[in-house]
Parts: sequence; structure tokens; C-alpha cells
Amino acid sequence: MHGQGWGRRLRRGACVGVAATAMAVLAAGCQSGGDPTIAPAPEVTSAVTTPVVTTPPATPPQDLKATDYVLTAGPETDGFDGSGGADEDTTDPAARARIAACVGVPDYNPAEPFDRSSGDTFVGQQDQMTQASSQAKILSAAQVRQDASIVTNPRFADCMRAELVSSIGDKPIGGETYKILSVRSLSHPDGITAFFRTTMEVSNADTTQRFFMDVAYFYVGQVAVELDFQNFDSPMPASTEQAMAAQITDKLTDQ
Repeated sequence: MHGQGWGRRLRRGACVGVAATAMAVLAAGCQSGGDPTIAPAPEVTSAVTTPVVTTPPATPPQDLKATDYVLTAGPETDGFDGSGGADEDTTDPAARARIAACVGVPDYNPAEPFDRSSGDTFVGQQDQMTQASSQAKILSAAQVRQDASIVTNPRFADCMRAELVSSIGDKPIGGETYKILSVRSLSHPDGITAFFRTTMEVSNADTTQRFFMDVAYFYVGQVAVELDFQNFDSPMPASTEQAMAAQITDKLTDQ
């Protein structure tokens, strides 16, 4: 959940079978019109206070374009084909507000971004269930700071897991069941603000598969970027993720 995509839907891309179903159901669950209640996250032993930031009126940044900060074809995407990006906002404001409240930021209601862009979905040439995608937004500097404080809060992973469980966990949908196993923080190189892995099991009458979604959040200056990695059976190789993340980090130095 960032000023852009906590609880965003997954792109189906070229995935087939159980992969397509899992991503479609997660999309529906995270963007449903209901009002699920998030269970309180486990108590954090260390005292961490997340400040409530009041965003002042912002002046549109000069010469910043969201398209300059999404993942694009290059050496980092060797072995992937770009399938085109969806020029749409895939976030769910209600889900973002619930997660923000869960970590201690009530009344989360950010202004519309100055600009937004969805990059290409990069699909593995050998396995179309392997995908990487990105989305960038231009925000006020104050909004970027507030969103960064939310994703770096120690409660964020627990609150994200609670949101997913309340949306799709253990609910038979279309003949399949989705069990949320974990949402946990991953170690990451400098330049990534926060990095999380969601692991779930997708089951139908014939099989059970594990689905992994790793999400890297970047908050720098007035730019927010989300970089998503999706794969079944095992996470995307760390070297591939880090190479793609490094491309985003390098782009964020130019603003």
C-alpha cells in the first residue's frame, strides 16, 4: 500500500490455467466493494510511532514524468518479452486506507497524483507464469514521505497479510481456494525503500501450487514506484529481481 499500490490487483498477462485464476481472484478480492474488517496486527515489542503527516497544498513538479521511472526493456529484462502496459490505476483506495489505519495512520486520503504510468508487463520467454511489472506516480514530497513511513512500519507485513486473508483467504472462488501463507519483509540493497514477499497456496480439485509475489517499493523525492515480481512454485531468482530493481534505482537519481 503505497500512495500507489498496496492492495493493487495483479495483471493476468499471458498466464494460463491456475496462474491466471489466482491473479484474477486476487484482483477481485483486493478491489471488492465490501468492507472487510482487518484483525489487529500482532503487538510489536519495540515502540515505533508513525507520524501522521498532513499533506500541504503542493505545487506540480516541473519536468517530472511517471513514464521515466517504470521498468523498460534492457539487459535486465533479457529472457522476458514486454507485453504492453495497462494505462490504468490498479490501486484500491479503501484497501490502502485500511492498511494505513492498521499501521497507525488514520484518515489516509492522499491527493490524486500529478502523473502516473504503468510500464510493460515483462513475461518470461521460458515460463509465462514468470512476470515483472511496474507502476510509477509523481506525488508531493510530503506524500512520498508519508507513504514511505507506512511501508517501512514494522506492522506493515502483518497488516497486508490481514487484508489479503480477509479478502480471499480460504474462500472457495471459482472452484479454487487461496491460502495466504505469509507476508514478510525481505532484505534489499540500498535504493529500495521496502521489499516484501507474499506466499500463498492455490488449490483446486486436482492440484495445489504455491504462488509468490515479491514487491519492491521505491520512494525518492517526488516519485513513488512499485515493482512487482510474480511466479509459481518458486520465487523469481534474486539476481533477476535485483537487476530490474537496480534499473529503477538508477532512474530515480534523475529528478
